[in-house]
Formats: sequence, C-alpha cells, structure tokens
Amino acid sequence: MMDPQIRKVTSTEEYAGLRDLWCRVFGDEPEFVDAFYRRFGADLSFSEEKGEIAGYVICDDGRVVSALTLYRCGTMYIPDPGETMDEEDPVIFPDREFAGLPVYVTYAVCTDPGYRGRGYAGRLTEHVKKTVTEDLRALSVVSPAEPELEDYYGSFGYEKGFFAFEGKAFSDILMYDEDMFDDDDDFDAFDPGLSVVSAGAALYNRYREAFLADTPHVSLSEPMMEAVRDCSLDGDGLCVINGGDAVCVLSGSGDQQTGVIVSELLVNPMLTEISEEIDIEIAARLAGYLEHEGLIYRTPGMGSCQSMYASAVQGKLRGYFGFPLE
Repeated sequence: MMDPQIRKVTSTEEYAGLRDLWCRVFGDEPEFVDAFYRRFGADLSFSEEKGEIAGYVICDDGRVVSALTLYRCGTMYIPDPGETMDEEDPVIFPDREFAGLPVYVTYAVCTDPGYRGRGYAGRLTEHVKKTVTEDLRALSVVSPAEPELEDYYGSFGYEKGFFAFEGKAFSDILMYDEDMFDDDDDFDAFDPGLSVVSAGAALYNRYREAFLADTPHVSLSEPMMEAVRDCSLDGDGLCVINGGDAVCVLSGSGDQQTGVIVSELLVNPMLTEISEEIDIEIAARLAGYLEHEGLIYRTPGMGSCQSMYASAVQGKLRGYFGFPLE
C-alpha cells in the first residue's frame, strides 16, 4: 500500500470496517460499538454528519486496517483559587487558560495484526491531535493502557496531566475505634452496614460535580456519563453511598481477594473532618457490602498518570479525569 490516506468515516461501509476491527482487537460485540456511537449522537446511516463522535481510518484496497474513535467527553473545569490552592504554582493550580476548553478523547486505537509496525496508529493519533488542538482549539486526551505507552504518546507531544490515586481496601479493617472517644462523648458505634443505591447518570453527575468543586477536573457531558453507566458493572454500577456520603463507579470484577474494581470513588469533602482516611474506610465497608475480601479503588490524588493531554494552550495542566472507559 503506497502512502495510505487517513479518512474520516463518512459511510456505512467504512463504519462497518471500523466496527469489525474494533471487535476483533478488543473483543467487544458489534452492538456495544453501535450503542457507544449512538450515545454520542452518531447517525449510523451517515446520511448526515451529526454527533460529537467520529471515526478515523486507514484502508488498504477498501478494507479498514487501522482505526480510532474520537469523541467529546466534556469540558475542562478549573475552580477559582482558594485558600488551599496556589495560583502561582502550575503544578497545584493549572493555567486558567484551560478553563472551559472542550475535551476530546482518542479511544479504541487499533490496527490489524497483519499491518502492525508500519506506524499507522501513530499517523492516526497525530492527525487527530492536530484536528483537536488546531482546528477545534480544544484539549486532546489519551489514556495509555500501560505505563510504557507514556513515552510513546509523549513522542506526539502529549504531556502527563490527569492523575488518580489507586489503592486496595479490605473488608476486615475497622472504620472507627470507640476507644479514641471519651466515656462521656455522645457517640454511637458506626453501623458497618452501608446503604448502596444504584443511581442514574444525571444524579451521579450532580454529586460528582459537587464533590469535585475545588478540584481541577473534566466535567463530564451527559452522553459521557451515560456511556460510563453502560460500561459499568452490569450496566448498573453508578452508586450513591449512605445517601450522599460518597459515590462510586463499579466497573469490573475479579478474584475473591480484590474482587471489584471501583474505577471512581468520590467522598463528600466534609467527611475528611471525621477522618483523613475516610476514602479507604468507605472502600473497605463497600468491599464488605459486596461480599468480597477487598477491592481496588481509584480516587482523586497525585498518584499515577491516568491520562495525557495536548493543547494549543501554553502552560501546565494538572487535574483529575476520572475513568477512561474500561
């Protein structure tokens, strides 16, 4: 194939090729890909261009051999500087030029095994990055599946910008110790039972925005939240804990010891006055509620890099994205 051209998907045939390659590489069902595109407003007949999602492909003799999907997931939110945020320090307080920028995610990058090693995925990634940063004047975001890919995406100009803390919590830890309270304290032992209620995407997102009000983060769009719900455990994994003490996204299951992946755990900031380790304490109770010995959870914090960004804006961005779809 001489000088392969990058094409934006504009026909049912090209979309079918992208979907087939996606399913072969990632193991998803065609119905999942269709539902994902429709979540973001795509017209799968391609009789008109609509929606905040697009496919990009490289073809060989009419067959899609490399592809990726680009979708708008939300808007970058930068809070006004407060007492705990230093506007002079870009590591703590991002440049306010990022505030309000649309955020586009490069997703499901895949190449037919017989065509790997030719740089097609890189060409697609570079093309989409330029489209987002130069044409749309927006943030382009990628989420490396492995730490080793950070250097790869760095070669295209992406920088580490979105971080999360990942920890393990086990159901046998104590949440509170009554001995630390005086005898005359009016204190009742904490009931280890939790109230965990499945929530719709809109309700979950309202809690999410309230709990992240002081944190630079990607404010997720309605289609993105619906897609997160679809990808969560049994399509019903957005949960509110104890009537608003915390919210979480259950996104997977595994062995008995760390049987659940909580891809996002957000705790009401007011509860940090009760305990500085309230997140792991709630996670431990959640593990017990789910009848697992433990679980893996992710929460805002300067842990590992979750996602990288590229932008025409000069300056540093440090914030929280949340959950690349898993």
